[in-house]
Amino acid sequence: MKSSVIQSIKQWRILLPLKTIKRILHAWLLEHVLKTYWYWILRHEWQFFRKWTFQKATASLQQHPIITLITNIEKGAATDSLFRTIRSVSRQYYPDWEWYLFADSEELQQLAGCIPAQLRHKIHLIDHSNDNAEAWGGEFSAFLSNGDELAPFALAEVVKAINENPQADILFSDEDHIRGKRTRYDPWFKPQCNIYNLRSGNYLAHFLVIRTNLLKKIVAQEGKRPIHRIHLYDLILRCVEQTSEVIHIPAVLYHSRKARLDSEGHPIARAADPLDELALQNHLQRMHILADILPNDYPDTLRIRYTVQGSPLVSIIIPNKDQQPILQRCIDSILEKTTYPNYEILIAENNSRTPEIFSYYEQLEKRLDFPGRILYWDSPFNYSAINNWAAEQASGEYLLFLNNDIEIITPQWIEEMLGLAQQPDVGAVGVKLCFPDGRLQHAGAGFDRYIPDSVYHFAQGVDGKKNGYYGIFTKVNTYSCVTAACLMVNKQKFFQAGKFDEIFSIDLNDVDLCLQLLQKKWFNLFTPYAELVHHESLSRGYDTNSIQIQRAKQDFSKLKIKWKDFVVPADPFLSPYLRFEQYSLDFFGQK
Repeated sequence: MKSSVIQSIKQWRILLPLKTIKRILHAWLLEHVLKTYWYWILRHEWQFFRKWTFQKATASLQQHPIITLITNIEKGAATDSLFRTIRSVSRQYYPDWEWYLFADSEELQQLAGCIPAQLRHKIHLIDHSNDNAEAWGGEFSAFLSNGDELAPFALAEVVKAINENPQADILFSDEDHIRGKRTRYDPWFKPQCNIYNLRSGNYLAHFLVIRTNLLKKIVAQEGKRPIHRIHLYDLILRCVEQTSEVIHIPAVLYHSRKARLDSEGHPIARAADPLDELALQNHLQRMHILADILPNDYPDTLRIRYTVQGSPLVSIIIPNKDQQPILQRCIDSILEKTTYPNYEILIAENNSRTPEIFSYYEQLEKRLDFPGRILYWDSPFNYSAINNWAAEQASGEYLLFLNNDIEIITPQWIEEMLGLAQQPDVGAVGVKLCFPDGRLQHAGAGFDRYIPDSVYHFAQGVDGKKNGYYGIFTKVNTYSCVTAACLMVNKQKFFQAGKFDEIFSIDLNDVDLCLQLLQKKWFNLFTPYAELVHHESLSRGYDTNSIQIQRAKQDFSKLKIKWKDFVVPADPFLSPYLRFEQYSLDFFGQK
């Protein structure tokens, strides 16, 4: 017995320091290596630099389209920056390309001297006054700005994606920034294309590839305006209006020299391009969408306030059990701050026991300014069943599911949600929720491929004033799901999607509903322009004990079985390269 105790002590003395060193080393690696961009490049791009293997794989593809590159050189632009661009194009692994450079006539001679002799048969210098679009031989056209650079495998990756998606009309990639000779930083890892994200800012611009037939069609509609004179955001919006075949290539193919961050890593403050605003306004008019375009707090982005059509009745459904002070705070904030005039409040009472709550119900029903009713649900608690039952009794054209622990801050919260919910291709609309101390609680949710055992809220617990990765918390965005702590949906769409699935009695019912709406081709949107306080889980508490945790795991197992074709693959509304907590970063690798 003594010997075994002594042996255990020896093992403890040896193993404990080793385990401590391992934890310290892992923490250091996570902070200083694993989250850095240079490590990401090392991990994800090493295979791209095996040129001969890559060229061999590309040669075996069935389609080998000619890619026409288009570059517009503004008058007075530095020609020395063009050398870097030419070098990056000349190093492409894929050989079937041509390049059209548009410039003023007095600068063409100077530019001609920048072009190597061996490339002159592939590079065409065109006067700004001419338009040789009809002469382009490429099946696809790509846009490259003067001074920017392409990764050597950029065109090869595009051709690979075209072969995998022969119906593709538009392709775009991830991008980063470059300074000096070869210093890469500030990558932009993007989700798949979505029109609501695109209306907030032009994230398709780099690296943008468009089928030439579609491009010529747009040019013809523009009255033969030269392609280099069409504003790029305007061109993109016109293209996505006419095709849904837009493919995202999850690889950094483009290196931009337009700095987005200052020396301290903060976004450089600049107003949105007036031409971007004009392009967006014209797009909304063509789509017959009534909305106001406003400045946004984040550079190079715009805010759209969708106009509420008419004054439809909104039914606010609030399940409740006891918790009189919490419910009263919620109701008072609605009555005192809400500016939207046409709403009803349905309190779904569920087996309360305290006399205070029933006394409060009596007071509410006597108040002349209380536009609602108390509904009594006598069955055991089931969040889905209660809300489905209340929804059937609601008179409103739109349903707004609300937790009793929510406090209204934004007076126009209903207008902000309703303007989006009225769009024909929108399912659920969620809002920005913060804890009472100002930390973020909800700004959209989805599935993290790195931790595939739950549904995650974006950067929960971070400062609610943070912009997030590329301003993600400052823009209307599309996500897989939003929380039913505050969720608006058209009543007819709610029932068409199948309501809340009552097998999810406590958790994941909102996730399941959002997936049902998504399956019907309706987008689920997050708006940061309606901000509420969420005194979370005050009614039923958190899932902390073993029974609750086990139930949560069982619910997620049910969700995975029901939605195995969606939950298991990557979330289409997130980048495959980012974990959930990284969306709280101002830029990749920096908090």
